[in-house]
Parts: sequence; C-alpha cells; structure tokens
Amino acid sequence: LRNIAIEPALPALQQRAIEQLDYAKTFQAFFTVTGQYWGDQTPSIWTDTRAERLFATAGEDGEVSNITMWTTGEESLAFSALAGDAQAKAVYEALYAVYPQARGKVQLRAVRDWNSDPLAGGSWLRWQPGQITEFAAVLAQPAGRLFFAGEHTAITNTGMEGAMESAERAVREIIERNASATASRSAGEALFVYCQACHSTVAGESHKLGPNLQGFYGQNKASRKGYTYSEALVAAGGVWDRENLREWLLAPQAAVPGNRMIYTNPYSDDELESLLDYLSTL
Repeated sequence: LRNIAIEPALPALQQRAIEQLDYAKTFQAFFTVTGQYWGDQTPSIWTDTRAERLFATAGEDGEVSNITMWTTGEESLAFSALAGDAQAKAVYEALYAVYPQARGKVQLRAVRDWNSDPLAGGSWLRWQPGQITEFAAVLAQPAGRLFFAGEHTAITNTGMEGAMESAERAVREIIERNASATASRSAGEALFVYCQACHSTVAGESHKLGPNLQGFYGQNKASRKGYTYSEALVAAGGVWDRENLREWLLAPQAAVPGNRMIYTNPYSDDELESLLDYLSTL
C-alpha cells in the first residue's frame, strides 16, 4: 500500500502504520528429488548454515519427492541480491553444505523471493517495539469505501490462517456497511428530489443548470467535462469527498465564496447524512 497513492488521504495514524510497518525477509528455493540425499541425517533439518531450514515432503508412495529451502533475515537478502545462474549456484551450494550426498539427486525447480515481490515486500508482519500499541487498533479500520484485510490485521492467528481470519472480518464489515447504506441510500435518493431540477445523475445525459453528477464522487472539484464552472470553484481545489460535500451542502457560499450555485440547505442533519450516502454511490 505504501506504493499506492490513495485519495482522499487515509487518517494520519493509519498512513504512518503503512509507511513504517515492516515485513519479515524471506527467500525460498524448491527442489525435486530423484534419490536418497540425506545420508545419516534426517530428510528435514533446521541448521545454522546459509540454508537455514530444509523441509522435505513425500509423494503418495511415501518417498521424499521435494525439498523446500526456507531462509529469512540477512541470509534471505543475500540470496535476493543475486540473480540467474549466480543465484542458482548459491542455492545449490547452500543445500550441498548440509547434504553433500545430494549432488546429482536434486534439481532446483523454482525460487520464491518474497523480498523483491512488489505486491508483498516480505512474508509476514514483523512488529517492532511499541508498534502494536501505536498501530494495532487502526490497521483494519475502514477508510471511506476502502476495507483492509491481510494477516497483519488479524487478532487470533498469523500467516495464512490470519489472512483468512481477516478476510472474514472484512467481508462482514462490507456486508454490514452495504445493508446500512442500502437503507440510507434509498432515503437519500428520495431526498435528491430537491436537486433534480439542476442536476442529472444519468450517465451520458447533458448538464443542466448544474453539472451531471454521475461518477463525480471522489473526483476533483470543477472537473466535469463540458461544464463551465465559476472561477471561485475552479480555484478552490480539492475533491468531492464526504467532508467537502457536507460543508458545501450546508452553505455553498460559505464553503466557496463567489461560486454560482443558487441553493439554500433544506435538510436536517440526519437527512443530509442520508443524501451524502446516496451521492457517494453515484
């Protein structure tokens, strides 16, 4: 997420969490096996060598068929810094240092470099001192129409189990939000009757006295093609988010002095919130 520009901006603490939280460094190598390679040792082993962890898996016949080399931290970064033949050579040498008899009995099939994956940046969340206290409560908070999942937002599990836990929570939040928004949107759509004389919400229809509002929410102010805006609104800048719309609909001239909108707020506070729910869906 730190490589994605989000507008409107996330709350400051949530954005700081995205920028500062780090992920464990992980590099994996996957081998197929054609023979008994472990000698007097076990097929799987934890070591203090560059290979770190070697995990064997068996096929349906019970014979070892695959090995996964799993490195983390500085060792994983050392493998990540290599490429092509140099990387493959280093991976083989790390395996042979643990299992000398593996020469000629294993074949490198693939590597998984989580460190250089632009969509991951590592494997699992690596909390630093003080970060749980500072960030844990805000990581998963919805922001507008954005909902967040991932093992870093889980509470009771880590790894893949944490990712699935977080997905269930995010889906539940969306369902609850939609159920509430559906009722509010229906009320807001009825309240839009005050706006219909000046604004269309139908895609492709011409502008009226005011611009067509289909797709306007979240866009820059004064940005609808084919409509001539007041200089005041053009100069105001910003986007049509909920906060700006609320301020605008309460009192347009106070929000942007000198604009051309002829309008006096007819809504109660609750009605205005329902109208904003509807406008956010356009």
